[in-house]
Amino acid sequence: QIASVLGTLMVGGVYLPIDPMQPAQRRSAIIEDSGVKYIFTEKNEEIICNDDLNIINILELNKKDSYKEIVTTNQCNDEPAYIIYTSGTTGQPKGVVVTHKAAINTIFDINSKFGINKNDVFLGLANLAFDLSVYDIFGSFAVGGTLVLPDDKLKKNPKHILDLLIIHKVTVWNSVPAQMKMLVTYMDGLDSEIICGLKVVLMSGDWIPVDLPESIYQKIPGVRVISLGGATEAAIWSIYYEVPIGYEKKNSIPYGYPLSNQKFYILNAGLQNCPDGVPGDLYIAGEGLAVGYFKDEKLTREKFL
Repeated sequence: QIASVLGTLMVGGVYLPIDPMQPAQRRSAIIEDSGVKYIFTEKNEEIICNDDLNIINILELNKKDSYKEIVTTNQCNDEPAYIIYTSGTTGQPKGVVVTHKAAINTIFDINSKFGINKNDVFLGLANLAFDLSVYDIFGSFAVGGTLVLPDDKLKKNPKHILDLLIIHKVTVWNSVPAQMKMLVTYMDGLDSEIICGLKVVLMSGDWIPVDLPESIYQKIPGVRVISLGGATEAAIWSIYYEVPIGYEKKNSIPYGYPLSNQKFYILNAGLQNCPDGVPGDLYIAGEGLAVGYFKDEKLTREKFL
């Protein structure tokens, strides 16, 4: 999958990940709506086809063939890098178009804030169709780091995950809170102390249990626990909060501070700033914003003000 992503971007294409575990009807709807020209797959299955669609089964490529060197294309920062389809609140797949500039703004900022460098080892837990994977791939490769991929069938096996952390000396964890909760619960049940070298834990995509950061600090001394938030429509993340040690007595974890070159507003129904302590709706602005929804100008005008 990662080779397909890199190859697509090298020749100036836009990559669109589709989760193979999704229902066939949803996959077909995304393919039909997006008008993709090429599909990289390992399966020979019936896919809604059009005249411009080329299905490439990577298992059938002849490795003995000699391929000419790829001529890479220099892309403009404002060109789209990827499209991720999200169902949002409507249940209908919507393609979010994110540029190179928007994604890189987030990736470089996270790497800079938390001192990520060539010595770091990432654990790639996120599905390619989930935008946390964008940071796993390009956050690690941007600094010359290492990306470790778990066995896809064992992602929910905490022993497998812990083994990978220890064997490969993983330093960067990036996942939804539930996956970290699973690991910490497993470590709680072990008789012996485990030496784990994680230096930063990034959690996003869902509510973080208030007692989870403290459990992480107790199990992994010296680690930094970071809460991240935002939307697929705003290049992975837009906001962060480093949870301090001893925070388990609070009733929630703050959403935090905007990432570099990004902004957050709390506005009322009239799009006016809410005073402190007055509830309102969150609005994201800045360099991370997506271009809009693919082939849906009406929805883009409604949502991207």
